[in-house]
Amino acid sequence: MIGEIIGGAIGGLFGGSKSESSSSNNSYVWDQQSPYLEDLFKYSKDLYNDGWQADGVADFNSTQDQAMANLLNYANTTGSNIANTNLNTANQLLGGYGSAQNYYADLMNGGANFNANANQFINSDLVNSQINAANQAVTDQFDQTMNGIAANSASGMNTGSTRRSAAEVMAA
Repeated sequence: MIGEIIGGAIGGLFGGSKSESSSSNNSYVWDQQSPYLEDLFKYSKDLYNDGWQADGVADFNSTQDQAMANLLNYANTTGSNIANTNLNTANQLLGGYGSAQNYYADLMNGGANFNANANQFINSDLVNSQINAANQAVTDQFDQTMNGIAANSASGMNTGSTRRSAAEVMAA
């Protein structure tokens, strides 16, 4: 008797059981509802197969309708004009792409065209006049310095001295 009690307690703790259970799942439909449910499922299946879908969101209110109309109007007028302007600008920019590509290809291959163009600008009258103007300023400053050395040596009675010669060499 004690063994049966201990065995029953151990069996109960660790899942042992002598009883069997069974369950069944029965669904019941009221007989008078059955034809309506069958029609409902059939029509739903037909709608699904035809691709019909119910609306997923509520319709717009008047404010939303007006906002959507304004957005469409903007897209068809101003927005379209902006897009066309940008397209035209891009096409113009791309129009010079071939020339730029040829220019860079020339540079990568030694730059014969680049050098010819650069020489055209370097040997121009404008550049030469700027070089002459810069050189003239240096020449004028040198002449003033040499005249100052000569004047100072003459005033000090050192016209042919080595001091004058050293000052002229340093200035030059």
